[in-house]
Amino acid sequence: MRSEEFQDVCQAVKSGQEKFVKHIVTHKVGKVTSCHSEDHEFEVDCSGEHKTWIMENCKEDNK
Repeated sequence: MRSEEFQDVCQAVKSGQEKFVKHIVTHKVGKVTSCHSEDHEFEVDCSGEHKTWIMENCKEDNK
């Protein structure tokens, strides 16, 4: 994922929208709960588990 896409997802989440990302290595999908802009990381809920995924390993999943 590019930095611009990361920022767009984070802005949407901050404004209350639900956003999902897919991990390109594990192919798991998680709901974004928050972002760490300085580290380019997503906090996600993946089937009830809390995960931290880096931007480079994710793509937006349009459920």
